[in-house]
Amino acid sequence: MRQRAGTLRLAPSGETVKIAATAPEPNVLSIKISDAGAPIAEPAQVFDPEETTPPREPNINELGIIIGRKLIDLMGGSISLMNRDTVGLEAIIQLPARPVKG
Repeated sequence: MRQRAGTLRLAPSGETVKIAATAPEPNVLSIKISDAGAPIAEPAQVFDPEETTPPREPNINELGIIIGRKLIDLMGGSISLMNRDTVGLEAIIQLPARPVKG
């Protein structure tokens, strides 16, 4: 996913990016991505570049984040970002999951 690629690219050299997928409930897929990079001043505003001051055009990375969130929304999922207590950022993506017919 775009968020994973951005996290890997922006992580400090030599640092790790952790990705874990779980099914916390039936029919729910949860993907947690965490890194040790710099915190984001306003994680809640990452998806809303039009609310930046002063107004400006979003860059290509921001557009990827916005498009990624829109795709997650279209699939009926959600994404949240939060700064970790020590260092870095954590993204949690939750998507509806359906059983695979074999």
